[in-house]
Amino acid sequence: MPTIPDLIRQATGLAETGMHKEALAVLRTAIRQDPNNTIAWYNQGVTVYALGNFRDAVNAFGQAADIDPDFTDAWFNKGMALAHLDKNIEALRAFERVLQIDPRDQEARNQRDRVLKKLSDTPKGTFTA
Repeated sequence: MPTIPDLIRQATGLAETGMHKEALAVLRTAIRQDPNNTIAWYNQGVTVYALGNFRDAVNAFGQAADIDPDFTDAWFNKGMALAHLDKNIEALRAFERVLQIDPRDQEARNQRDRVLKKLSDTPKGTFTA
């Protein structure tokens, strides 16, 4: 049986060649073997995000962040997926979490500001969480 790191390497290689569905199957195997593997969950998030499945990406990045609450990449990408779903308040919270962990993260600051602008441009009473 391949190790979790071997499965993650295999999935990464598949994803890099555009074989996202195949990569996803490998990552699901890794997660079944170790449901607390942050990197497997994170890579699943990246893979389903690349497939345009933002809801599953939010879930996968959320799982990674639940396992490692200081994993800024998981929080950042969760925010990006939430923004794609127009879940702006939740996206804002994710970007704020990144900035709590690393106040110097300029990309998180940029995305937070973009969401804030979007929220300020939204007519009152139409916010989505």
